[in-house]
Amino acid sequence: MKCTILFNGHDFKFLDPVISHYREKPGFEVLIDSHRAHVITDTDASRKMLEKADTVFCEWALGNAVWYSKNKRKDQKLIVRLHRQELTTSYLNDIEWENVDHLILICPRNLDIILERFPFLKGKTKIIYNPIDCDSFDLPKLYGSEFNLGMIGNAPKLKAPHLAFEILEKLKRIDSRYTLFIKGKQPWEYDWLWRRTEERAYYDAFYARIKNSPCANSVVFDPHGNDIGDWFSKIGFILSTSDLEGSHQAVAEGMASGAVPVIRNWAGSEQLYPDRFIFRNTDEAAALVRKWSSREHYDRECKSVKQFARELFHQDIINAQYDALIAEAAVSVHNRGDAVPGAPLRGSA
Repeated sequence: MKCTILFNGHDFKFLDPVISHYREKPGFEVLIDSHRAHVITDTDASRKMLEKADTVFCEWALGNAVWYSKNKRKDQKLIVRLHRQELTTSYLNDIEWENVDHLILICPRNLDIILERFPFLKGKTKIIYNPIDCDSFDLPKLYGSEFNLGMIGNAPKLKAPHLAFEILEKLKRIDSRYTLFIKGKQPWEYDWLWRRTEERAYYDAFYARIKNSPCANSVVFDPHGNDIGDWFSKIGFILSTSDLEGSHQAVAEGMASGAVPVIRNWAGSEQLYPDRFIFRNTDEAAALVRKWSSREHYDRECKSVKQFARELFHQDIINAQYDALIAEAAVSVHNRGDAVPGAPLRGSA
């Protein structure tokens, strides 16, 4: 007898390893309810899939979680996974929390915020990190990578790429070999962002600063793409300069590749990553990079951060945690409340 899991959401990029795991795992059937935005619009299609599900998994606690929490049957298990984005929306107030069996948080900071806001959820919450295929990032570093800084995504402005450039400028005064690689879409490629006056003003100033700097030729903008593992092979240090983050997946991916993280002290960073990688200002950040400037010292730290990522974020470990969670719900998978008494269970002989 199979357990049917219905995954729903508008973006599954952080959950793909888990979905793939259950597609390949014997005894499970996977359904996908994918919708474009934060709210379910084709409720008829969602309702048809819901009828077939034993366990419902809401990726993101947005309008999808609101709808499924109000429409699931009592015998169906509902799991909701919350990132950082949802904390700034009103959807959390509309979810029928009594119908949610498990709320998954991706980092300790988000757990603290949720329990302060909804203390009654304490018995339903659990931290499970975003999964990473560490094997796909474990590639040899290219020659000279210890002088290459990397940043994934420089938009919106809360990513604070100007701080990454400040770090580069400070390092270039010490050693001319340092280069900053910024990978991802440019801010004007996001229509919603480019319509905001304050965002455009920030980037106009940011790009003008680079253009007028002696370090202009040491900044490389690499396009968005699926070559992230290969890209990391040239990156020695992964920068996280944001004003705020959830878990900042790029840091974990960078560590899986052996890139040493250099992390601004955004709220919650110290709960997730080792203190030795966290900085309070760009002088400290430059000093952190210089700390591992020798190839021998860098290679040693490279192995250390790979091990850290593998122990916390590797998809095999994360999938096992979901297996344990879903097994807890499996007891009642075929004991449906809407079944006719005495009738055979679905899938039984």
